[in-house]
Amino acid sequence: MSRLHATALACSSLLLSACLGIAPHGKLEPILDEDVRIKGWLERISRQGEALRSLRAVGKLRIRSQAGGGSVKEVILVQRPGQLRLESLGLLGNSLNLLVTDGQSFSFFDGRSLERGVVDEQVLSQRLGLALTPSEAIEVLLGSIPRNEWPPARILGSETVRQVWLTGQRLLLGPSGELLEVETLAANGRVRWVVRYGKYQELPGGTYPFAVDLIFPDEAFNAELRFSDVELNPSLSSALFRVAWRKD
Repeated sequence: MSRLHATALACSSLLLSACLGIAPHGKLEPILDEDVRIKGWLERISRQGEALRSLRAVGKLRIRSQAGGGSVKEVILVQRPGQLRLESLGLLGNSLNLLVTDGQSFSFFDGRSLERGVVDEQVLSQRLGLALTPSEAIEVLLGSIPRNEWPPARILGSETVRQVWLTGQRLLLGPSGELLEVETLAANGRVRWVVRYGKYQELPGGTYPFAVDLIFPDEAFNAELRFSDVELNPSLSSALFRVAWRKD
């Protein structure tokens, strides 16, 4: 990672932590004799994530990048295993952009023209600037983490948080074991992306973070989501993840 990107990531981390209401965790030191408790926390997070099969969320999306920024109303639909709908709306409710995928094909509307094609790992990056694969985006939005090997490479902590080092990821957990942050790493240890969760609320079907922030250090791109309405495990029609094409 370049010094510029490292500095940008550090500044973004401090800013977003404050926005999410996460207290600075201070210096992290090796933690011993907490394996059982932390393993239980991770298993609980995994179970909760696996129990979420679908999501409907409405809120505000704010983008910060080198090219500028702005905010829009965002409507998000997710349904396992591979269905995703991301729509940005204007002040009048008009669609500014829309990306839908059923896991095999995608459609993308940029406000002017409609494109469709076969889904690949770059579809979100190339069209929305989100350097996530579709499957990563689904897991991020559902607040899910994979079941990892145990024991982890290391466990660090402070008075308020625990950081768990796993293969390809570092997880930050709060005082009650809530998931606060996921850092996903490339094979060389470079940070690919960071997601931060905050403002958890109890809902029918479980708890969900009403603040979700994504940091992409290589792209100097941040996406901040603040939800106002969330429904867990709604019944979603497969038609919502396709766009009908009109033949002229």
